[in-house]
Amino acid sequence: MKKFKKALALSLTLAMGMSMVACGDKKEGTTSAGTQADTQAPATTEAPKTEETKTEAPKTEEPKTEEPKTDAPATSGPEFTTGNGEKVHVYAWNTELGGHLENFIEAEHPELKDLIVYHNLQVGGTSADYLQKIKDAINSNEAPSIVAADNDAFKNLMEQDWVVPLTSIGFDTNWYANAYDFTVQLGTNKDGELVGTTWQCTPGVMVYRASIAQDVFGSSAPADVQAKVKDVATMEASFAEIKDKGYFPLACAGDLERPYLDQRTNAWVVDGALQMDDSITEYLTKAKEYQDKGWFKGVSMWQDDWNASMSQDVFAYFGCPWFVSFTLAGNVKGTAAAEDYKVTEGPTMNYAWHWGGTYLMATNKVANPELTNYIIWYYTCNEDFLMKAISDDRIFNFPNNKKVADDAIKAGTGAMPLLGGQNPVEIYAKTAPNVSLKLATKYDTQLNGIMESARDNYLNGTLGSVDEVIAEIKTQAADQIPDITVQ
Repeated sequence: MKKFKKALALSLTLAMGMSMVACGDKKEGTTSAGTQADTQAPATTEAPKTEETKTEAPKTEEPKTEEPKTDAPATSGPEFTTGNGEKVHVYAWNTELGGHLENFIEAEHPELKDLIVYHNLQVGGTSADYLQKIKDAINSNEAPSIVAADNDAFKNLMEQDWVVPLTSIGFDTNWYANAYDFTVQLGTNKDGELVGTTWQCTPGVMVYRASIAQDVFGSSAPADVQAKVKDVATMEASFAEIKDKGYFPLACAGDLERPYLDQRTNAWVVDGALQMDDSITEYLTKAKEYQDKGWFKGVSMWQDDWNASMSQDVFAYFGCPWFVSFTLAGNVKGTAAAEDYKVTEGPTMNYAWHWGGTYLMATNKVANPELTNYIIWYYTCNEDFLMKAISDDRIFNFPNNKKVADDAIKAGTGAMPLLGGQNPVEIYAKTAPNVSLKLATKYDTQLNGIMESARDNYLNGTLGSVDEVIAEIKTQAADQIPDITVQ
């Protein structure tokens, strides 16, 4: 997902907040680099190497289901075919996926240019407008065969009655056997059927200014900086050093959000009831503490001042592969910061975290199953394409394929000028296996938006304590989401 304008939504029945075809939280129009998935998704702000310290199985809102069973990974996908000659209509919310279709599959197979029809709906990928426009198109003469789903809207979209298991169009789940586990978790419905796949993996990392690290710590090397941020306590001691040197450790409270919310041990909604997990309280407490210490620059996420801060005096951002390749790269282009960033894992917490992603789903209106199947395989399983995506500056994603990632590490593929020639693929690959989305629910974007609004009221003094923030979250959740119980 490239850039996205953030419109935080407080309800899935209202326009919701961030969108991206690549990575869950990227917003339309926030950088000069284009759009990607916040896919643009929310989301997720980052990025620790994790230890599995929790032993109890976390509660989830949906019943436990087995992930699709796969045998040995298939070494090749379907043979190329134009199928029955019917058009394949592909729907998404911005230009990104359309660019990929044109630049890659259509460039390789020119005969597809008239068979693939791309529909850019130009609305937020997690918004109610997007879902409504897809519903309107389902019974039209240009009914969607493929629908792009932002990470943060996927759980809601996958429950629509027009979504079908990918096996129904001929997709072999063995092709997806090398995908990172958390992407399979999210893409699997409550019946254990795979309904969505993605080409991008979005583990969280810490992205820092090399020159600031050199000035404060005497070294900008990723291993040395990692030692200074290896856990939360060590990171906070380093933040004090950074502030004393005249820099801001972080840009804003939003940048701290995703690492903490992915530490949850309970889903937002369990058995139909709202749950206030301890991770939410901890995040709110840290956000206020960091603000009071002057550790935030005081900008607003996805706004112009936040974009500009990336070339100013902020030490680090909690980001992910699409954030690095598009949001950050677009915002520092042409500035002194353009080759002054590096990537490290960030503080080890209980769990790793992620931010965003874009998934491809098939509908029950598929007119050309063979070609639809081929397109989804091409973008989410085709090892040649996924290897190319690592270094092609039109994509620059970390691939959702463990074998391709390993091959890239061995080959040294993936070095980025933005990072002064550092290759971040190995760091992404360390973190990705530790991400879990077992606790994802269809309410997450909605409730995250409610929480963010209450958090801002806490930081600006409208609310006076964490208890008041929690009470406000409950009040707004009860008002805006009638199908959950709030106690």
